[in-house]
Amino acid sequence: MIRSSRTLAYVIPIAILFGCTLGPLNCLFFEDEICSSCVEKRTDDLNLASSPSEFQPAPDMHRWIEQPTNQTLEYGERLHYKVNISEFAFEWRVSDEIHFSIGDGLIVDNFVLPIGEYLLGIMVWDISYDLLQAWIYIIVRDSVIPVLSSPSDVEMTQGEQGKALLWTASDSNPSNYRIVKNGFIIEQGDWTEPFREFEISLNYISVGTHTYTLTVVDFGGNSVSDTARVYVNANASYVENTSTTASSGENIGDSKDVIFMRGGARMVMELYAVISISGLIVLVSISILLGTPQEFTEPG
Repeated sequence: MIRSSRTLAYVIPIAILFGCTLGPLNCLFFEDEICSSCVEKRTDDLNLASSPSEFQPAPDMHRWIEQPTNQTLEYGERLHYKVNISEFAFEWRVSDEIHFSIGDGLIVDNFVLPIGEYLLGIMVWDISYDLLQAWIYIIVRDSVIPVLSSPSDVEMTQGEQGKALLWTASDSNPSNYRIVKNGFIIEQGDWTEPFREFEISLNYISVGTHTYTLTVVDFGGNSVSDTARVYVNANASYVENTSTTASSGENIGDSKDVIFMRGGARMVMELYAVISISGLIVLVSISILLGTPQEFTEPG
């Protein structure tokens, strides 16, 4: 700052005469270490402004041109909020300087804010170093539902290889997913990539109708699900009946164990066998869910 000798010639006698009654103007010329009462007053104001319920402005103080209000942002949106007072503002401060900054009444965020609510105190001193403050909430939400594809139902023959269900999901703030087969969770886990494919192999699937449902959830609690059905027709030529005789007299064919596992999270074992009882051939399919069932919760 450039200070002319003419200006100081007038200011110095006045400052000596009135002490610190000039408030910030005195500190402007003589630095804070000389006008210590301004520093002490500002410190007291900052301590007083630590709670939204403790400060009451005097009737003759400056006022907000428009009372500051809560601000709501969509996740990823940046904050630019302007506030103004009725007189010249000498200094601006905010209570949360980690997440926010203020200059000339313009409040901005320091980075993309995570989802949540942020209580923010806005403090401003006028030329007389009188304090005015307001408290608002900055609310960051995620109201955008994830995008999930919907694969077609599949019809296939028992023993057919190479078939699969494939979903694609996308969201800017992904959280978790789960896959349910015929009412049982066969896989669940974290969803961390903004774009991801989920593939379920249908090799060795048993005869019948099977339902697969994929649910994806983001950190805002938004979820979307899609269900695909798989119709597996019996194939007599696929079955090998090399019977052995059990003590009960039943002819039991060879059984085959098929492990269905994705991502190491869950495992389903399907067993099927050909049983011959009194000349009647019956194909039996048993699905066993391995592992302890886990509760799936969506973030609130």
